[in-house]
Amino acid sequence: MVRSIQEKIGVSRYALPVTAVYATVVSLLSGLLSPSSWQGFACLALTTYLMVLANNYHGFIRIYSRMASCTVLFLSTVVPSILTLPDIAFMGVCTAAFITIVFHAYQDKQATAIVCYAFCCIGVASLCVIQTLWLIPVFWVLMATKMQMLSWHTLIASILGTLAPYWFYGGWLLFEHGEITSLLNHFTNLSQFNTCFQWRLIDMRLLPIVVLATMAGIIGSIHFVHTCLQDKIRTRMIYEFLIFTSLATLLLLLLFPQHAAAFTTLLIVFVSPLFAHFSALSKGKFGNWVFIIFLLSTLAVTFYNIYTC
Repeated sequence: MVRSIQEKIGVSRYALPVTAVYATVVSLLSGLLSPSSWQGFACLALTTYLMVLANNYHGFIRIYSRMASCTVLFLSTVVPSILTLPDIAFMGVCTAAFITIVFHAYQDKQATAIVCYAFCCIGVASLCVIQTLWLIPVFWVLMATKMQMLSWHTLIASILGTLAPYWFYGGWLLFEHGEITSLLNHFTNLSQFNTCFQWRLIDMRLLPIVVLATMAGIIGSIHFVHTCLQDKIRTRMIYEFLIFTSLATLLLLLLFPQHAAAFTTLLIVFVSPLFAHFSALSKGKFGNWVFIIFLLSTLAVTFYNIYTC
């Protein structure tokens, strides 16, 4: 039986190395591997590695596939001049670390250490964009309904984990500058909604990647819903967690367009296992054509951005 292009790529052991070379070439063409701008690319490489670990630990796909990591690399280099900015790319690292850690606490209401470490990653990410904290209530609901790990112990652990980076950052501010005014001002931004839905603030270069990441999430979610009975219950709960988290992240992107780049990075990390599920497990001509069209569209937008930058 002749396998389609999608099936060959989806299960290939060369998919990740080839994608890594591709991402490196795109970054070179975009001038992002210079001595002054390598930090963002290093963060992207670390995010990719964490997605490999997450897939190994939690079995996102029931066969061998590195498509989750490939999707992160492929989508993150569509607009490398924005998505690989050090602070933006670092938020991707924090998000990948969160999903790598938090699913270890599945159905364990006493896993306080795991939950604390996972939410510490969210706390670190919120140092870059404070509005990231609005995802925490969503996480709590999903921890209770999907992961079945929410208890008073894990709830308090999540709060302490989120606050831990601020405790260290506040101490550093007091030691270095003798004040924490900048930290207090950082928190006041959490309640500012005067720029909500002002989409003119979104960098137009981000629109194609937002559309592509959203389409990747939709395609992956539809495929998962149609084939979820073939997965283990634990895997289904993880994917449902990712689907609802992706929706919440997209909503935050629309609510706070001034932080579109940051939430696009989070969205890419959350949807990558969903699209990987489709890429590796989908069968048939229709799925193959959807995969090819998505692949070519992403390549076209990437090289157009390189040409016009």
